[in-house]
Formats: sequence, C-alpha cells, structure tokens
Amino acid sequence: MTTKEFVAVEKTLLSSLPNFSIQGALLFRRPIKEILCGIAFDRSGDKASFYVWYFAMPACVPSKSLYLNYGRRLIVSPGRDRWEATMPQLSLELASALRLQALPYFTRLGELDTFITYAMSLTKDDMSAQRALAYALARSGKYLEAVAVIDHLRSLTGGTKRQWVRDIVDEALGLRTLLVNEPAKALQQLREWEEETFRNLRLNAYR
Repeated sequence: MTTKEFVAVEKTLLSSLPNFSIQGALLFRRPIKEILCGIAFDRSGDKASFYVWYFAMPACVPSKSLYLNYGRRLIVSPGRDRWEATMPQLSLELASALRLQALPYFTRLGELDTFITYAMSLTKDDMSAQRALAYALARSGKYLEAVAVIDHLRSLTGGTKRQWVRDIVDEALGLRTLLVNEPAKALQQLREWEEETFRNLRLNAYR
C-alpha cells in the first residue's frame, strides 16, 4: 500500500481516536509529550496487505527516524498480524483492535514515569534499553539514578571497537558529565534532543 492509501485508512480511524493526528503513515497522540505514542502503518511484501505497529518512543533519545524497540504489532487474530486492505470491515476491525491493544499500551508506557517503570523491567544487557532508561531518568530529574544506569551502560561495551557502540557510549558519557557537574545543562541537552527528534520526524509543528 502507498502512503496515500494509508492516510485514507487513518482518516477513517480518527473518530475512534479523537486525540490523534496524522503525519503520513503515522498516527500520533496529542499533545506530544516526552514519550511519543504512535501507530505506524507499514508495508508488507504485497500491495494488498500491511502491518500496523503501536509504540512508545522516548523523544529525548536523539533519533533520525521512528524506531519500534518499544512497540508491538497490532494483532488481527491469534497468530495473525497482517492486515488485508480488502477486509470488508477493515476500519471497524482496526478501530476495535486499537482500542483493545494499543490504547491500554499507551496508558502503560505513555508517560515518562510509566515508561521508566517499564524500561526497568527490560533486560539489563540491552544497550538500547539501558540508554533509553538512563535518558528518561535524567529527563524526569532523577539524576543520580541516571548516572548509575549510564555507568552500567558503559560496562556493557566489553571493549568493542564498533563505531556505533562507541558513539552511543560517548554521547551517554557526555550527558553523565553534565548530570554530575551541571544538571541544568543536562536537562537542556535532553530537551534539545527531543526537539531534534521531533524535527526529524516532521512533528515539530505539532509541539
């Protein structure tokens, strides 16, 4: 399916999702806060079917695009997650599935404090999860806890020379320095990263 076709489907869902707006193949919850809650429509291998993801994304982790680390595919029925554009009651079935699956998920993860609780339950060996947790803690003002998570994040590198890992750690250590010495500047940095993320996702106009 094309983005234009996804937008047409999204428009039929707005009456069931009154706090959401459309940006291309993305439905996002408003007002936009520190945690972006969204519903992403994704192409499949053929033109007549597609996938739908619902996700929560901490915007203070700088990103050039959507990432679905903290998301799930919308289920059509048990064992089936691919939606067919030809389904006779497509809009009604999508709206029902979103109410049952996505909206409770957003309640669980859609605020900074609830996202932190969720992130704390994830494996401590996942660098992406630990980075998101550290930045969310710092964004919420829990500076000492954020520093501890960043220290743990650094320990996960195992001396690797992979550039992307080094970039993540260097960024986190820079934030750590600010958290320890100039917490006000650390908070400003996190806010700037949020704005950068929203600009990259073309959502800054909705802020």
